[in-house]
Amino acid sequence: MQRHFNDVFDDDADAAITDARYGFIAGLVSESVKKPKIDKITRSDLIDRIVTHKYLGIPIFLLIMWLTFQITFTLGDPLGGYVEEAFAWLGETISASMGEGFLTSFIVDGIIGGVGGVLVFVPLIFILFLILSILEDSGYLARAAFVMDRFMHKLVGLHGKSFIPMILGFGCAVPGIMATRTLENEKDRLLTMLIVPFMSCSARLPVYALIVAAFFSAYQGWVIFSLYLLGIVVAIIVAAIFKKTIFKGMSAPFVMELPPYRIPTAKGALIHMWERGVLFLKKAGTIILALSVVIWALSSLPVGVEYGSQESVTGQIGTALSPIFEPLGFGEWQATVAIIYGFLAKEVVVSTFGTLYGIGEDGGGEEAPTEETSVDETAQAEQASNEEAPAEEEEETAPEEDPGFIAVMQELFTPLSAYAYMVFVLLYIPCLATLAAIRRETNSWKWPTFAAVYTFVVAYVVSFVVYQGGSIMGF
Repeated sequence: MQRHFNDVFDDDADAAITDARYGFIAGLVSESVKKPKIDKITRSDLIDRIVTHKYLGIPIFLLIMWLTFQITFTLGDPLGGYVEEAFAWLGETISASMGEGFLTSFIVDGIIGGVGGVLVFVPLIFILFLILSILEDSGYLARAAFVMDRFMHKLVGLHGKSFIPMILGFGCAVPGIMATRTLENEKDRLLTMLIVPFMSCSARLPVYALIVAAFFSAYQGWVIFSLYLLGIVVAIIVAAIFKKTIFKGMSAPFVMELPPYRIPTAKGALIHMWERGVLFLKKAGTIILALSVVIWALSSLPVGVEYGSQESVTGQIGTALSPIFEPLGFGEWQATVAIIYGFLAKEVVVSTFGTLYGIGEDGGGEEAPTEETSVDETAQAEQASNEEAPAEEEEETAPEEDPGFIAVMQELFTPLSAYAYMVFVLLYIPCLATLAAIRRETNSWKWPTFAAVYTFVVAYVVSFVVYQGGSIMGF
């Protein structure tokens, strides 16, 4: 019966009945109510005819998101460069004034390398928050939820109200989890909680920005847009699977009042930007600082090993677990350690690289890729037989160059493995704060544990497909 209904009406029963009811109401109102001529079509109505159109609504939403990332990187990259130069100068100045030693390593590698490596991306995050604030204050984000209602209801069984927590998840998953309280249906609430972590939060943006600068500088907006879009697609696919297995049942009807369009005020947008951005700064000054110190300590122990080497505690942890990620294209121990520490907070992925390699330091980045170093030495030895003098000159000048974050990324990854790494960071275990929010909202450890396990599996499978599929196609 259900299949016959779907074949006849090309829609599910709930959506068809809802459309019929609203159609009847609209016809009844048009025949019995007369509105003043001035109230027939408002400016909001004219705009809504376009942005909430049945076929144009979703493409317009995607276009707006794409423009958001293009603007973010176009404006944020130069500002981030100034911040990076400032921290590099600070690290070099402290190193020159204090000399080599335990305290210098703690300040330069532990604090400046860790926290500074994350704060470099503050301009990008603030600009992104500013644009999202403008979209929210203008009334468009409510239209985005309305546009996604029919799409999500038909494919997933959730209504557009579940998309609101997902949109909030672009900033941070924790308020997105808390926003599920507005959902009346308990199963819908739990399901939405489980897919919100797939939304690419601002904490992941520094990881993307670091990698795209190394491999995809000409297509930064496109690459970041593809990751945000991938998060939405994976969330919808997972929700559709869970809706037919774990959370069977009908969703509550979706009714929402669209606010009128308004011109955002500069003061309001800046206040919203600051309220959200300051949380990132507080995290950098507390959680990320503490974790950077821990990572620095583990990278310095046991006593006597070279800082940030494979013989350190950090190196041993990464070496032991790196074979797990070898099929995904990033089996180097440094990348593995960053993934592990990133479970505590996603920004720590960047601060881990910053702590291991430091800012304005030579020592950290040249030891790690031992296989590539041996290949380079072999090539130099072969070249020395024919061109001895130029080779010697190259050996003398090479150590003086600071590898920097970009060079480090290019040593650890290829473009394909770098993209697979970003996909894994996008999808794998939510941060500790998000799992704590799920625990608080569900009053049970079952759901945060389930979220941690299944997101890791999803991230592994998708990253495996990206890397192995890309290798087969020759990327």
